Amino acid sequence: MVAILNSDVVPVDGARRPCIAILLGAPLNAQNLERIGIPYLSPYADIVVFDCKPWLGRSDAGLHHETADWDILETIVSPEGLKQALRRHRPDYALDFVGLVSLTPVIQRILAAAGTCFVVQKSGNLPQPSRRARREWFLRMRREAQAPAGASFAGSLKKPPSSLLRRVKQRILGKWMFYRTLLAPDLALLAGSASLDRFTRRSRRILWVGSQDYHLSQRASMQRPDGLPDGPYVVFVDDNIPYASDWSLLGRPVPVSPEGYYPAMRRFLFQLEEQWGVPVVIAAHPSARHDERVRRGFGEQHELIHGRTADLVRDAQAVLLHGSTAVSFAVLGNKPLLFLSSRELQRSSYGLHIQTMADELGHNPINIDGDGTIPSLESLAPYSPFYAHYVDRYLCRKGCMETGPWQAFIDYIEAARMGSHRKMDEFE
Repeated sequence: MVAILNSDVVPVDGARRPCIAILLGAPLNAQNLERIGIPYLSPYADIVVFDCKPWLGRSDAGLHHETADWDILETIVSPEGLKQALRRHRPDYALDFVGLVSLTPVIQRILAAAGTCFVVQKSGNLPQPSRRARREWFLRMRREAQAPAGASFAGSLKKPPSSLLRRVKQRILGKWMFYRTLLAPDLALLAGSASLDRFTRRSRRILWVGSQDYHLSQRASMQRPDGLPDGPYVVFVDDNIPYASDWSLLGRPVPVSPEGYYPAMRRFLFQLEEQWGVPVVIAAHPSARHDERVRRGFGEQHELIHGRTADLVRDAQAVLLHGSTAVSFAVLGNKPLLFLSSRELQRSSYGLHIQTMADELGHNPINIDGDGTIPSLESLAPYSPFYAHYVDRYLCRKGCMETGPWQAFIDYIEAARMGSHRKMDEFE
């Protein structure tokens, strides 16, 4: 249990502290408490969390996670519930961590009627597959599912049926109509250039703040932290794919089975250790801290280390991963990368995500199920143009503020509260 209480810091002029409502569509666990900025925002503003999971049809029942205890939390189950919560707390800003969903237009209009500024944040973007990549992946999965056993893949290539084309057209039309119902965000907190999209570019004001990972990496000590493995090592950044809470929360199928995934991973890691001559340690996913199934899955031979991913990546000889957001630490540290996939993953949308991220960084994932040769460690030297491109698009666009995303947001709030036009001009 993690407990953090609002700070007693008050403005020097005696004015009411600003109030920020956080619209949350995920569990308020220890990981998300940090991700949504509460430790950084609470010393300067009153924070109320609006738990929107019930309204969104999401539930964290049965999920393995470390619950964070926050002193002001409202459960939102309906539009009227949001209106009542807004009347009780009168937040100046609503920081969106729900994302762009079908309820977004409703949420925006309720906030606008209450005089609350809607703040969209995209400071943790990941590469997204192109429409062409999505279409090719979907058609390939459809053909493989329909092809008779033993049929060649080439023999199953057919023109997409008219019903599929009709559904695609309807989806495009529906998305176009949805965007027409959206209001312009009052404020956008953006990191890399890819975060400027069809929705965020309409924002009345944009703060280029950079990602939290970027700023933490820039401030990190160059000294080797205590508690890391002795000598050279390689780190595998675990996504906890078989048991991740996101699949249940979002109603998506689990992309791999534990029975197939863990034996393949153990076999691959042993093979890599033998070839590279260095041990592999596992940077465990936060959701696996209290899940013994993950430790049993990797076996006793590989050490699982919790809460040290950034440190482990910084001092590793190379980084193995599927599609974790922690790739940002590897990119910023100019570390060699090896993306891992499998036959099961390649048939899932998460496999498409792995391929997309690897493409963005000039790599091709290796299949942990295959008998192919593992590339040498020397051949994985980072290709700087790809890394620099990734930093600009997803971590910190040129011209981002140097204070970090949450301090930049607080500075903006303070400037707006003081009515300082000169200070506000600094955020243009």
